[in-house]
Amino acid sequence: FDKEVFKMHVHFGVYEVRDRSMKVSVMCDRANIAIRTIKDSYKTVIAYYDSQMREKFISKQKIISEFENALDTGRFHPFIQPQFSADRKTNGGEALVRWILPDGGMVRPDQFISVFEETGLIGRLDTYMWERACMQLDKWRKEGRNELYLSVNISPKDFCLMDVYEVITALVKKYDLNPKNLHLEITETAIIENLKANLPLINKLRDAGFQVEMDDFGSGYSSLNTLKDIPIDILKLDMGFLREATNMDKGGTIISAVASNQYG
Repeated sequence: FDKEVFKMHVHFGVYEVRDRSMKVSVMCDRANIAIRTIKDSYKTVIAYYDSQMREKFISKQKIISEFENALDTGRFHPFIQPQFSADRKTNGGEALVRWILPDGGMVRPDQFISVFEETGLIGRLDTYMWERACMQLDKWRKEGRNELYLSVNISPKDFCLMDVYEVITALVKKYDLNPKNLHLEITETAIIENLKANLPLINKLRDAGFQVEMDDFGSGYSSLNTLKDIPIDILKLDMGFLREATNMDKGGTIISAVASNQYG
């Protein structure tokens, strides 16, 4: 370390003491809760504790603590969002995870997906959902509906948590499926951020017969120039292109230009 230079980023979590009878350990816990909200920020260095932070922290811990039981008891369900061709034919769908509670209520994906990604639990959830999708495809195959496909999501964290290729190919082999019926969705950001490592994997999956989809194209920073070098089969445009805005005509032009390059 003699000639190395390291830049330190210091963050402060502040809890304003109003009740002096409170245990110091509790005060420190609350200061730590505050600091967790900015631990990845380079712009914000001070965070002040408030009651909403505590509620969010407790909610997050509750979600984490209930994961094992929810997984073991089958509380995570695949809800299939159908996908149609231009001639209104149903070709397949996307398997989306929904957490159904014992009382029939539902936990929204935006409440638990990011938590599971932070804690590394997303790998186990995704593996479970991939298998549920394979089970559904197996059921359709036995009913003679071999033309239907299902898309499943691959979290950016999955690439660090497991051998994605080995897990997915093992599931397809287990249920005796044609890989072309299982579409693999990878977000634009996940692909671009680690392009060097992901390109060989994408090629390997496509060589095995899988359809690879780039999800949320346009939400990040990829360009059409970069896109031409990425071996994907289907391009899914971010919804931002379709929302009402002052530049709707420009958005339509961009969509037409992308579509004219024969991406799905």
